[in-house]
Amino acid sequence: MVTLLILVSDKRDQAALPYLLGWMIGAAALVSLATIAAGLLPDDRPRQHEELVGVLQVVIGLLILLLGLTHL
Repeated sequence: MVTLLILVSDKRDQAALPYLLGWMIGAAALVSLATIAAGLLPDDRPRQHEELVGVLQVVIGLLILLLGLTHL
């Protein structure tokens, strides 16, 4: 919405660059905060049933493939 308002405004040349810089700084700040928050998560989670999860992923994938082939 803001982009459209900038495009139709009379001072679009003056408004476009600050909007772009603000958008880029805001996006970089958001990604930085998310990265820092993800780094604070604990790493020591018990890894149980990894083999079962892998088998279920393969079975579900094959079922989806079979479903796709039957609809051809």
